[in-house]
Amino acid sequence: ILKLLFFGNISSYKGLDILIAAVNKLSDKYPNFELTIAGNCKDWAAEYEPLIKTNGRIIQKIRFIKNEEVPVLFSNCHYLILPYRDATQSGPLMIAYNYNIPVIASDIDGFKEFIIDGKTGYLFENEQENSLVTVLESIINKPLEEYEALTAAMKEHVEANYSKHTIIKKYNQMFNDILKIS
Repeated sequence: ILKLLFFGNISSYKGLDILIAAVNKLSDKYPNFELTIAGNCKDWAAEYEPLIKTNGRIIQKIRFIKNEEVPVLFSNCHYLILPYRDATQSGPLMIAYNYNIPVIASDIDGFKEFIIDGKTGYLFENEQENSLVTVLESIINKPLEEYEALTAAMKEHVEANYSKHTIIKKYNQMFNDILKIS
């Protein structure tokens, strides 16, 4: 079964309503996936829970998620979904990269510079439920070999751009450049 994750505090700008609507559309057609929603939400019962119509496809962990739970959540999923309407930075994106979990996100500026569509994850049109449905349907139908190739390419990308070694090298280069200017 393909396991999807939405993680973090739940606020309207994070687009969870779009994700729930997309999962609702796909739930009757595809029995081989589930979505875990893990995060705190003040108005869950009134705002989001009534949107769910999926025959058990959505696992709800609506509460504060402790740090020690994070590795289990990420290690037990195939994709992190970030349907945000707006973002300046995303902690969950970097957590996913740390666990080598591909990311599906809206094509907003906060994600386009970090996600290479088809290489480290997939982008869909911001606030476009049908675009998200298309991407989700695509990954639901992908053979395991394609997922493994995606995670291998993602691991290479993360190592080349976000590993400790790479960051240290970039800092050293920056300091050397500053010293040359002085």
